[in-house]
Amino acid sequence: MLDWINHEWLLPFLRIGGSRSEFWGLTPKDLQIDFEAFNQRMKDQQQLAWLQGAYVKMALQSSIIVAGLATKEVANKLPQYPEMPFKDEVEKQEPQEVSIEKKEIAQKAIFNMFKRISGNK
Repeated sequence: MLDWINHEWLLPFLRIGGSRSEFWGLTPKDLQIDFEAFNQRMKDQQQLAWLQGAYVKMALQSSIIVAGLATKEVANKLPQYPEMPFKDEVEKQEPQEVSIEKKEIAQKAIFNMFKRISGNK
């Protein structure tokens, strides 16, 4: 029985960053919630990485065009960007009407975030 608990619950819990002392103080329901939260964090990280990659691809395309290194048609022939992870989950969400003002605010916020990350304040 103890081997089963160690293999099926303790090892996965340790892999997600928990400690042995935390493990033995939790109920099975608490463990399930921790695993679900970890899975959601991993999905969120994958989505963020995908969005950052899409941003870089767009930046490269526009830089190539602006620098005059290629025509727009050639720049648009860059390799196809991979499909968004968990796209089916995103598509299941109800579409929301977003005003142009909100889009501009969001774009400025993203730009400022990348600016801060790169160290240009």
